[in-house]
Amino acid sequence: MALNLALEFIAPTSEAATQIGILLVRAIQDQLTGERHGRWYPIPGNAYYDKNAYKSLPPEVKKKVNYSLKFTGTTHREEIIGAAYRASAPGESPAARTGRLRQSFYMLIGMTDKGSYRVTLQSNVYYADDMEHGTEKVDARPFLEPAVEKSMPQIVAIQHDFLYKVLRGQTEI
Repeated sequence: MALNLALEFIAPTSEAATQIGILLVRAIQDQLTGERHGRWYPIPGNAYYDKNAYKSLPPEVKKKVNYSLKFTGTTHREEIIGAAYRASAPGESPAARTGRLRQSFYMLIGMTDKGSYRVTLQSNVYYADDMEHGTEKVDARPFLEPAVEKSMPQIVAIQHDFLYKVLRGQTEI
């Protein structure tokens, strides 16, 4: 299932539409990058031995590692740790464990019936909509709206640049 942004941008030229699309895709990717402040989770299948590294882990990571090791029957928990990642807190943009969501966005540019161009962004990741709006079990982790808000000044500048070129006679409508 592809996620269609409810928000479509109309641009006067294909060049402006392309600039807006690239700008929005990059803004979404930037929004899905960076440090998060949620809970720590062990990454399954990434256990290795290191007593000193285990001692230096944050308490919440130790707790998760111990919980996951409970099912293996291991009695020497201080000898085994697993690689861990930090999830996002509710209200934050989703954390990138694999980067799949961040890399899934692409733009579509089409003509409107009035001769202008429509820019639509899509993702082919099935959980993109669930992350943006939340579900019954998971709180929303919005990333589209903050990305668009940060990009609005640049989108307006692209539109103004076109109008300036029209007024100066450098391009035609």
